[in-house]
Amino acid sequence: MLKKLCVIVSIIVLSSVFCGKKGPIYPPLVKIPQNIEELEVFQRGNTLVLQWSNPTSYVDGGPIEGDITVELWLLKVEKALARQQRNLIEGAFASSAQLHETIEQKDFVKFQGSEEGGSKGLIYTYKIPSEEFSQMVYVFGLKVKDHKNKESGFSNLIPLIPRSIPHPPQEIQVSMRENSVAIEWKAPEANIDSSTPPNVVGYNVYREAEKEKFHRINSALIEETSFEDRNFSYSRTYRYYVRASATRSSPYTESENSNAAEILTEDTLFPGAPTDLVAIAGEDFISLTWDANKEADLAGYRVWRRRDTKKKFVAVTELIAENVYYDSQVEKGQRYYYAITALDTNGNESRRSETVSIVLGREEL
Repeated sequence: MLKKLCVIVSIIVLSSVFCGKKGPIYPPLVKIPQNIEELEVFQRGNTLVLQWSNPTSYVDGGPIEGDITVELWLLKVEKALARQQRNLIEGAFASSAQLHETIEQKDFVKFQGSEEGGSKGLIYTYKIPSEEFSQMVYVFGLKVKDHKNKESGFSNLIPLIPRSIPHPPQEIQVSMRENSVAIEWKAPEANIDSSTPPNVVGYNVYREAEKEKFHRINSALIEETSFEDRNFSYSRTYRYYVRASATRSSPYTESENSNAAEILTEDTLFPGAPTDLVAIAGEDFISLTWDANKEADLAGYRVWRRRDTKKKFVAVTELIAENVYYDSQVEKGQRYYYAITALDTNGNESRRSETVSIVLGREEL
């Protein structure tokens, strides 16, 4: 009996040591998707462009499971009311905003892309009704829901007051120049609400090519109605359009796109013919010198020669880089005629220079 009692006491002691005191019971953690944090909204013509990236994790850091849905909510506030109560927008959004669009994951591909190379993954466009254009402030916010309908909070809220934007530039033209593609256009004559003068502070030029989406190619706002694209490759087809901007900094408040202009960048510009060719006879060679060409895409020169008894010039060199040549394949007492051509990096060859003649071993008068 005493032995059994000792065993029971031992069990009680061990249980008190290893079990410890139970803490409070917490409810299971509810997984909530992260908010969309960097919604951007800007105006282009009479359209508002929304751009954002979807979250990939829950608030606890774990990856979102299954498909998600994005809800786009919109609150319209009359301009006069918004001016009177500046804090109205944020306070009223949760209670008064309307669900405008629901985008399921299977439809994300329709909205994928980024504006001119930006980092945001999805784009949505909202066309401003003409009757509301000058009356409303538009406030956008986004929510995310997972496959169990667990929803995030609202994204950052973006209010936007539509501005009187200029019409797009007109009559865009592109042409090849030496080492550049020239883009020229005409300024718009009015704004989209028919007011004048157009609210243009500058222009942006956009370009696309094979395997290259349209993107802005000017680093600073263009104040003229022309631009030269020097960062291109020959033998490629490029398309350009231009937008007028009503603001001086990014994200720009821009017009719609101008008409697009296309060009195949073929190098059809020939170098100028070399000048001031001089021939001097040495003991057993003829020295030729001429002025260096100034073309930026110059590849080199070719030397042409004919004898007095021949009618046709023959190239006596491949491409040479320097503007000097020593011809040692000559005979004394023979008259030789020389001319030089210049070639660019695309193989375009100039006309020949003026011809000079000289006889090896005879002093010219």
